[in-house]
Order: sequence, then C-alpha cells, then structure tokens
Amino acid sequence: MVSYNFHPIIRDQYLFPPDMGEWLPKEHFAYFLIDAMQQLDLSKFLEKYRADGVGATAFHPQILLGVILYGYSQGVRSSRQIERHCQEDVAYRIVAANQQPDHCTISRCLQKHSTELSELFSQVLKLCHAMGMVKVGVIALDGTKLVASAALDGNRTRSKLEEEIAAMLAEGRAVDQREDTLYGADRRGDELPENCRDDGGRGARMKRALEVIEQKEKALAERKYAPPQKKEISANVTDPDSRVMKTRQGFVQGYNAQLAVTEEQIVIAADVTQQENDKLQLQPMLKQARAHVAALAPVAFIGTVLTDAGYYREANGRWAEENYVDWLTATSKRHKIDAEPRKKLSECLNYKDLMERRIRTDSGRALYKKRGKTVEPVIGQIKEVQNARRCSRRGIEAVRSEWRLTCTVHNLRKLYNAKKSRGK
Repeated sequence: MVSYNFHPIIRDQYLFPPDMGEWLPKEHFAYFLIDAMQQLDLSKFLEKYRADGVGATAFHPQILLGVILYGYSQGVRSSRQIERHCQEDVAYRIVAANQQPDHCTISRCLQKHSTELSELFSQVLKLCHAMGMVKVGVIALDGTKLVASAALDGNRTRSKLEEEIAAMLAEGRAVDQREDTLYGADRRGDELPENCRDDGGRGARMKRALEVIEQKEKALAERKYAPPQKKEISANVTDPDSRVMKTRQGFVQGYNAQLAVTEEQIVIAADVTQQENDKLQLQPMLKQARAHVAALAPVAFIGTVLTDAGYYREANGRWAEENYVDWLTATSKRHKIDAEPRKKLSECLNYKDLMERRIRTDSGRALYKKRGKTVEPVIGQIKEVQNARRCSRRGIEAVRSEWRLTCTVHNLRKLYNAKKSRGK
C-alpha cells in the first residue's frame, strides 16, 4: 500500500495573517519604496487637488506614485497591468495600502503630474547623495534609442497628408448630407463626424504632422548649404514629435534618450531629444549634469567626461576647452584609431590628433575603459530589468517625463541595493 506524506490540500478555508506586513520579507523593495516615499516632497502634487475637502474622494498621490514607481521597477509600464497587479499581487497591495486604483486613474496621474514626476529625479538624486553614492570624479554619457508609441509606417509626406485630410473632410460632408436627409434641416449642416471633431484624435495629429513637415522644410530652406533631398519630407501621424531613428536592428520610429552616469552607476542627468545622433548632446547633457551636481554640493565639480565617438566633433572640443571640461572620447571606431601609427606630441596638429594620442596612452586606455563599466550597464539594466524599450506615452514632453521617471526608478533600485548591502 502506497502512503504519501504530503501537506494537506484545504481549499475551503484560507487563514491569512492579520497584518499585511507579514506577507513579504522585511527587506523587500516594496518596504524600501514606502520608506523612500516618506522622504519625498509631494507638495507640488498636492497643489493640484482641492484643499477644502469638497468633491469626490481621490487617491492620495503617495498611493498613485507608489504603484507607478513600483510598477516601473518591476518592468510593468502599462496602467492596465498595474491595476491588475494592485488586485492580485501582494507587494503592489502593500505599496497601495490595500487600495486599488483603476487604470484610468493611474493614466490620468501620469498625464496630470507629468512635470512633477519628472522633477522627482532631483529629489531621488539627493537621497543617493546622502548615502555617498554620487561621486563625479568620472562620469560617462551615452544615448539609446526608445521606440515610440507609433508605427514606422505611420509616416506621411505632405502630399499624402493633404490627400488624407481631404478624404476626411469629404467624409464629413457626406455624413452631414446623410444626417440632413435623416434628421431634417434643423442641424447646421457643417458638423464633422466624430473622428474629425475630436481635437485630440487623428485629425489633430495629422494637423500637427503637417506643422512638423513645414518646420523641417523651413529649416532646410534656411541652411546655407542644403544637400539635395532624395526623399520627400515626412512626419508621423500617430506621434508627430517622434523621428525615424537608425539602430543596430534597423530603423525604428522613436526618440534618442540621453543619460549621464557616475562610476557608481547613478544617473545624474537624463533627457530626450529628436536628434538621431549624439553630436549635439554633449553640451546640454553636461550642463544639466553640472546643475544637478551643484544643487547637491556647491563645491563639487565633475572631473573627466567619457563618451563614445558618436559625440565627437571639433566644435565640442573647442567648447570643452573653453569651459574647462576634461573630455575623453573616441574620435572614430577604436579599431580605426589603433590601426594608425601613434603620433608624437609634436605631430599633433589639431584637437582630434591630441585626443587620439591621449586615448592610446596607457592611462587613457585605462580611463576610457571605465565608460563600458558605467553607462552601458545602466542602459542594459533599464531596458532589460525595467522593460524600458518602448515609450508608453506620445509627444516629446511626455516621453521626456517618462524617461526621467525611468531613470529615477533606476536610481531608487541602486539606492535599495546599496542600503541592503550595508545592512541599513
């Protein structure tokens, strides 16, 4: 006779601990996030709510912000998925104080508090600095492409856009004629169908796409030496602010996300641009990084700045010298630099020669190797662990807020790991 020794299966009675705090280990990230939230200044969030107690009861910003931050830390960026986890996942329920905001409320929070969410970056950076994690002797800059919430085949030329807009207006007139026949002449007769009347719908986005095309045409016309255009200028009708970006996997509709990172892999500056390459991003990113560092410690200053060849251009070199920036960068692919004979100092005729000579010295090589141990792993962590490959929102300001929030969560995770390793 077979006699198994299993735990009994009892499905008609569940005895849960009376305290939700017993459901997770005390060192869980959810508890760390709750503690971190207590140290954040949410006054700007509260300013957007009525202070007289009148109106429907709302969720406290701590609850909404908490589930959004926790969701981003777990690679969950969908408002609907966050809503589902608030119902089914113990950690989410603890962060949400057992409240269950729906996806519409979560989505509205992201839109309503877009600026405030972006500004949390600086506050979390202060928490990292208080732990001694923001050392700026060496920092590294890099960019990564984010896929927009728009399809690559959603780009339209001026002629195609005008054709589609004309078709929409014709459809509107046809609908009006049918409605006049059905409902009589008491209507004005010039109403458009719903998809044409909605200011936030496709019609508005197509209008914005036309404006983008006009801006591109104007900018091209103002260029002193404009290269001949092989293709007609186009814009995306789903997210007109997004651009066609080249990646290693091919072309995508997206944005160029920038970040500056310390040796401790703390992000000290984060931004989003429509520029496909990084050549124009050195100056604005370094200015932003300097501003954040100055706000943390007025006497601190950034030491060496490391970048890849994508940031190199002569104008950046002159700017770095004029602004006392110790900039170390590749000027082209490393194998191309190494293939050429090393020049003597007397043979270096320009800034590029000096940079290539420096990067090929033993100290230069050792210093430049730090770039691959700072910013590149951070991009990998953000894209893989936090699932931040694709934008959830549309428009450059919304995407910028989303990216800074993503980098904020990355810094929170680094702070959590540091405290955990130190036993605090």
